[in-house]
Amino acid sequence: MFENMNYQSYMTVVKPKVQGSWHLHELLPKNLDFFVMLSSATGILGNRSQSNYAAGNTFQDMLAHHRRSIGLTGSTIDLGTVLAVGYVAKNRHRTQVARHLGTVLETLREDEIHALLEYCIDGRANSPAQVVSGLTNVGMYRSRGMPLPTYMGYPLFTNLRNVTASRSSRTEGSDDMLVESMLNAATTYDAATEIIQEVMVKKLSSLLSLVAEDINPDRSISSNGVDSLVAMEFRAYLAKRVKADIPVLDIMGTMSLTAVARKAASISQAVEIEKI
Repeated sequence: MFENMNYQSYMTVVKPKVQGSWHLHELLPKNLDFFVMLSSATGILGNRSQSNYAAGNTFQDMLAHHRRSIGLTGSTIDLGTVLAVGYVAKNRHRTQVARHLGTVLETLREDEIHALLEYCIDGRANSPAQVVSGLTNVGMYRSRGMPLPTYMGYPLFTNLRNVTASRSSRTEGSDDMLVESMLNAATTYDAATEIIQEVMVKKLSSLLSLVAEDINPDRSISSNGVDSLVAMEFRAYLAKRVKADIPVLDIMGTMSLTAVARKAASISQAVEIEKI
């Protein structure tokens, strides 16, 4: 999370992309046939747990546009997840973690990367300054039973959202009904609290792009990395999903996640337990 990142951690990731690319831009000959940088789709989508990485990739994207604007060659390839070669291939245990993150990128094969490179290198192809790959649509998240990431609501990604819009709305409604039915069936506030806490953890995992196991229910929601904008979205989600109107002050306050879940259970319109 950006707010938990110190300056050294931020710059350690940013410098190779920013300073490395800029030095090549300044020192290489101006009459190059091609100048291709490997960037990432995270610079387009954003990722709350990789702000330094996203910033470095965004710089490369803009450097490619800058080079084009002054008459030089320049391209970036914003890659998705590469499984065959590179970091993920050498650290396959992390693919299990990636499956739980809020943002899912389409996997790319090595030959597909070679094809993208050839496309950017070929002067006759008239390729754009920025080639984005690996984006997934609504259907991918629904098929995996995952909540939609925040970026999917941005106007830029309307086409990705509309691919299976009708199916998405039906699935989302079904999920809401399932949670409401579970809360209706709860016979104790402890049981209702457990259901709501699980819903809260899953939503925070999606909003913050964190593994659910890394969200500590004994800590306050804000200490897990929630800012005011995320808190507003989280509050609206709880009002819709568990029928509980939780004040933003409680979400941003010192109450633990479990305590907020317990309060939600006590005021939820979906919980039908007689008060003694």
